Amino acid sequence: MASPSMTFPGEGNVRASASLLAGNTTTIDEDYSTKFETLIQVKATFGTVSATAGLQVDAFAKMGTAPTYDTIGQPSFVITAVGSTTVTQTFRLPPGKYRLSFKNLDATNALTDLTVTSATVDGIA
Repeated sequence: MASPSMTFPGEGNVRASASLLAGNTTTIDEDYSTKFETLIQVKATFGTVSATAGLQVDAFAKMGTAPTYDTIGQPSFVITAVGSTTVTQTFRLPPGKYRLSFKNLDATNALTDLTVTSATVDGIA
């Protein structure tokens, strides 16, 4: 019976552990076009939070040979902020090229830590 072959790199292989300033966005371009499936784990640590706090996560697909990215992320979701707490959420992407976007919705306080890790289904044997 066939079974998937997965690669589990070390934590932070997409974005190493670092803070994200108040109201700022960071984007990362990733190529998963040779993978059957990719899992992206987002780990966000919130310190002091305001009423608007949260982390907006978007994955914009790239189409064609020119860098033409979708303008609406899919998936697109918000990780709700809880003061002095680490929250982790994983989502899946089909094969393709993506621009991953992470926006700190808190205009007053930095995100204490944002770490992004991927794991991939490389083949079926």
